[in-house]
Amino acid sequence: MTQFGRALAELNIEISCAKSSQAEGRVGRVNRTLQDRLGKELRLAGVSDIAAYNEFLVGSMERFDTRFAIAPPLPGDPAISLPKVHLAAGRRRAPPGCTS
Repeated sequence: MTQFGRALAELNIEISCAKSSQAEGRVGRVNRTLQDRLGKELRLAGVSDIAAYNEFLVGSMERFDTRFAIAPPLPGDPAISLPKVHLAAGRRRAPPGCTS
């Protein structure tokens, strides 16, 4: 088991890989859409250097969270307060089928 898998197991989270070409396609389309949108928003905001990008990114993340975040179903849901899980540093390989 990988360190990442061990950490998820400690938190009682099941790993779900995109095992179908349709699922992989959905993930790819979402990522391409977000990457395409980011470039356009940077141009519209006139961002031209790293400092401006970092400032823009904070506001962008807040806007994204405001638009798409979902409140936890119960107060104190683990999605809000996860315990610290320590991972051992080192190189790891993902099992076949869990990467695109």
